[in-house]
Amino acid sequence: FACTAQPGDPWAHWGPSGCCENETGNDVSYVQMAIPVPLNAQGFSFDFIFLSSEYPEYVHSSYNDTFYAIAQTGALAQIQNISFDQNGQPLTVNNGWFETPPNWSQSIAGTGYDVSDGFYPTTGSASGWLTTSCPAVPGETLHLWFWIHDEGDSILDSATIVDNWLGVKPGTWRSYR
Repeated sequence: FACTAQPGDPWAHWGPSGCCENETGNDVSYVQMAIPVPLNAQGFSFDFIFLSSEYPEYVHSSYNDTFYAIAQTGALAQIQNISFDQNGQPLTVNNGWFETPPNWSQSIAGTGYDVSDGFYPTTGSASGWLTTSCPAVPGETLHLWFWIHDEGDSILDSATIVDNWLGVKPGTWRSYR
């Protein structure tokens, strides 16, 4: 997979292939899809929220759970991660885009990430809703992987909710990053 950050950043994470993963990925889960792109679409977008019980205790540690959306489409030069925070970084516990509990822009009450687990003193947190968009070639079969894993351990899980999938029609395209 293509790298998504420049070398030299010790907290950068480039992709599921381990391009620069500092720790072993555990509890790896992914969904792979092959999606026919309609002839009247030039891309797609989706909303997502990344939740983790490793925030804020483990920021800048080896416990850096990660979410990737990997796309393979003729509209991109290579297979690559297409989901980033608003600072252009991949979604990890270390990316600094998590919201301070309990001041979430979107309530995460009832998710399990909003309460202490009894072992650790603080709650988890979430990124707030973010949007990813990506170009695609009309008529092609787009390949998309939603990938999430624990990093450095196999406890204190993370989750991602994906919603609001939209095809992008000609004339309405915007950059995916």
